[in-house]
Amino acid sequence: LSVLSVIEKINVFPHSSDVVITGGEPMIHSAVWDLVAGLRRTGRRITIETNGLYAPGDVVCDLASISPKLSNSTPSAENHLRWRRRHELARRAPEVIRRLLAQYDCQVKFVIDRLEDCREVEAYLAEFPEIDRSRALRDVLKEYPDVRIVARIPHKGARDVVATEMQVLLGKYPNLGGV
Repeated sequence: LSVLSVIEKINVFPHSSDVVITGGEPMIHSAVWDLVAGLRRTGRRITIETNGLYAPGDVVCDLASISPKLSNSTPSAENHLRWRRRHELARRAPEVIRRLLAQYDCQVKFVIDRLEDCREVEAYLAEFPEIDRSRALRDVLKEYPDVRIVARIPHKGARDVVATEMQVLLGKYPNLGGV
């Protein structure tokens, strides 16, 4: 579809004031600039979901929703050894994260799948003190009261351990509204 076709399809919903551009990874597509510019002309609020690996260029959005790649996103060595190596080398781009945080209103969200992820999030937050801990889940829920949260906690006997670790993480960062 062309950018114009996408905008025309969105315009079928005139009362929809928010558009979330997600992917894959939207920032790797050059057409995202034209899409965002066209959507902004319609007066919509634009959120771009990104993994934070690619510089945003001149894209103008109302909210950058950053979901950094934790180690739990790494493919298994048994089935994807070559991709695993490539993924591990490329899954972090601290300079891009800092640029996103400086350039946009941001929220940062993490996929927690195992106990080690809680510790990785803690280290990540320590590396980026500029992440506004108060800009978390509770603020999104205020803006979008119809959103329902579905949590996935591993079922390998670790549910209570992960829940405890998450409480410890939230205790260390009292302004963090959700993980």
